[in-house]
Amino acid sequence: MSIERRTRAEIDEANLLANLAAQPRPGEDEIEAQTAEDGDAWTDAGLAEAEPVYPPPSPERLRALRARLGLTQALFARHRATIRARAAPSVRAGSDAASRHRS
Repeated sequence: MSIERRTRAEIDEANLLANLAAQPRPGEDEIEAQTAEDGDAWTDAGLAEAEPVYPPPSPERLRALRARLGLTQALFARHRATIRARAAPSVRAGSDAASRHRS
């Protein structure tokens, strides 16, 4: 049998996954009880009303988009400012909605 070299992190991860797999899965009653204990949990209604808030794209993704569109930096900045101005109210509403449902 050959020796397989593994890092300590790989061994720890394998042990953690084995321990988690050995534990019994919680039933619906247990999950509901844990949710009731957690004061920060979202309700189904709150989750249905929430609007997603996306993080801004990285500079690398913006450069790639600008290159793909074939725009100069100045033209891209002008269009991006227009898009941001139009999207700002919905983005703010989404973040407000998310914070409202967390409390």
